Amino acid sequence: MVSRVFLRDRERIIDQLTHTGHVDLLCYMLQQVQQFRRFGEDFAMQHKDSEYLDEVEAELRTAVLEAMPPEERLRGLPPNERLRGVSFEELVFDLNEDQVARLREALERRSGS
Repeated sequence: MVSRVFLRDRERIIDQLTHTGHVDLLCYMLQQVQQFRRFGEDFAMQHKDSEYLDEVEAELRTAVLEAMPPEERLRGLPPNERLRGVSFEELVFDLNEDQVARLREALERRSGS
């Protein structure tokens, strides 16, 4: 996983694993990198090229997240966190007609209360 071949060509290898349905292997690799970090400086000093672990971890995390459906990535987050970074305009203008009608009904119920 952290061989020189992987470190030199990790983007291609990660992309290939992603597109061939081996996301579970990427998850395992990400877990291994995170475990290496727990060993701290003692581990890093013993292994050449360990300074690349930050980049490897970031690339693995990105690949794993991109392979997950959005619903799975957002699972467990409260609504305000799921919508963080989405402007009101983006949210409202993306609504279809049915959603607009439901929003109007909810606002009318709210103002009538």
